[in-house]
Amino acid sequence: DSAFEEYLKDPQHFIYAIGSVVGPHPFPKMVRDFQSVIGRESREQFLARHGHLPDHVTACVGGGSNAIGMFTAFLDDEFVHLVGVEPADECLDAFLTLSRVEGIIPALESAHAVAWAMRVAPTLPADQHILVNLSGRGDKDADYVAEKLGL
Repeated sequence: DSAFEEYLKDPQHFIYAIGSVVGPHPFPKMVRDFQSVIGRESREQFLARHGHLPDHVTACVGGGSNAIGMFTAFLDDEFVHLVGVEPADECLDAFLTLSRVEGIIPALESAHAVAWAMRVAPTLPADQHILVNLSGRGDKDADYVAEKLGL
């Protein structure tokens, strides 16, 4: 916020670039294009491993950069359900569960999407697949989670 405020004071002499999918053209398109490798590689890897596309693709949508990068590869697939997940209290449980079960410490932002998948997966038919986008490493969030959970 502070950096954006400084930019607004003198937009003629400063350039403000942000990783989120916001701002004037061409910033949102640039972020989409730079992050689109996430979706392309995920799509290719999922097809190679399972022989078909996922039924659901989910990502956290705080700033939108990882979500637009992931979703862009699936926009033309009418049977792939794209789910953008906003923050929920349940992300701490998802953070711990993914860390314990898979050995992957997700960023808290990603844990929101993991929480959605954990909540929805038991309600889906067994032949349905969910692809969860993990947007970052959670080592930066580990101290915060430990403090919040009293660990």
